[in-house]
Amino acid sequence: MHERAREAARAGRLHEAKRLLGHLAFSYPEHDVLIAQYNAVGARMEAAQAAAKAGLEGATLRAPPAAPAVYTLVRPAPVVDPILPKLVKRSQTKNKVVDEADWFRKNDVRLPEYFVERPGEMLWAPFIITFKTAGELKTRFFYIEHGPQPSFLEETLPLEIPPAYGTLPLSHAIDSKPYLLAVYGDRVIAIFDAAKKVIGVFDLVSYATPPASTAGKAIVGKATLTTAEGTQHADITVDTNSIVLHLLHALAADGVLYVEHAANTYTKEAKGQTGYMTALDIATGEMLWRSAPLVSNGQNFAIVRGGLLCGFGFTAEPRFMFVLDRATGLKKQTLPTSTTPNIIIPKGNAIYVRGYDSDFVFDAR
Repeated sequence: MHERAREAARAGRLHEAKRLLGHLAFSYPEHDVLIAQYNAVGARMEAAQAAAKAGLEGATLRAPPAAPAVYTLVRPAPVVDPILPKLVKRSQTKNKVVDEADWFRKNDVRLPEYFVERPGEMLWAPFIITFKTAGELKTRFFYIEHGPQPSFLEETLPLEIPPAYGTLPLSHAIDSKPYLLAVYGDRVIAIFDAAKKVIGVFDLVSYATPPASTAGKAIVGKATLTTAEGTQHADITVDTNSIVLHLLHALAADGVLYVEHAANTYTKEAKGQTGYMTALDIATGEMLWRSAPLVSNGQNFAIVRGGLLCGFGFTAEPRFMFVLDRATGLKKQTLPTSTTPNIIIPKGNAIYVRGYDSDFVFDAR
């Protein structure tokens, strides 16, 4: 295994080398050379990312103004293949709710996302964290083992994608060929082209609070300061909003960035202002259109030819699959479903959809 790790490092397969050396360093902590080599590979990875990080943070950051709460078309988005798919339900089967991993394996599908290594963790891509953890070995080497997760892409995240933007950590890396989208925190999206060069950076913080949201403050603690002049007491407060829309997913095509924002709450609680899709021009930062509300709040959406496939619903509320026109954001097809379409993955002419307690297969005609 050590020779495999050394060969991977020599060949520039640094993720593989880090994984193997991390496993060895955890298994044989008495061998200082293993931890030194692990750290050396990590340093090489950081050096490889330095230029990318400088390019990312040197790019123009576009911060669009707050988006409208109703359907708005500024101008149509360019679409190379404008043919809209028509969805026809092929099948619907009940699932076990907790068998999502089996659903990915059975259908041989994956989300278009790379595994993202969390800061300070050993990389076992493409995996997720399990509970087997060991830390504070004699050299403070910290190890977290990961278990297989079939929802991620098999490919390793390219080194050209920086793990942070300022203080915001990389949270999602999405393959949207020929683009790669890097999501930092819950607000910043960087778009990389096929050569892994930054072609656009958006800060979508204004999209988190729709017009119906009410700003406020909440007391989260107390502070006391004692000096020679006496003791002072004050509340520790944070800003709050009554409605918060989360950036759930993003894709790009034909020079356009598509983003999904929704609140994890009932439509009534969000005053009907949730579940939006928005199209932005990557080159100019201009908003091209914003959909009507209540069209998308699933874990992801999908692009199929000239359409955006998305799902919306919540507990004790109606649920639907929608086909939106990529050029205008208008709803072109509405299909009622028994459960909220949460994961939508095209495969050939089939569309595999995972809901809370049911799975669907649609034909895209």
